Amino acid sequence: MFDIRVDGDPSVQRIAAIAFVDAGVAFVLLANDGTHFSVVFPEEDLSDFTDPLSRWFALSLHERATTPFRGSAILLLGALRRCGYLDATA
Repeated sequence: MFDIRVDGDPSVQRIAAIAFVDAGVAFVLLANDGTHFSVVFPEEDLSDFTDPLSRWFALSLHERATTPFRGSAILLLGALRRCGYLDATA
């Protein structure tokens, strides 16, 4: 679905989303240290947060360079934190 860099988050450097036909969506989160990652399979429907990022990722490189996505990434990380999948203090 997407693989993006997250600038300014205290704990996550990158986030990727992978859609599975029968298993939903998995998120792969790379820690800021670049050496640790976690994989999350949320039970909640987070499509309101993933859809904008998937649409952005499908744009051409030129369009991506001129279209902001940071706000959508921050909202997704916030949703993952509210659901208990990421440390809320980070």
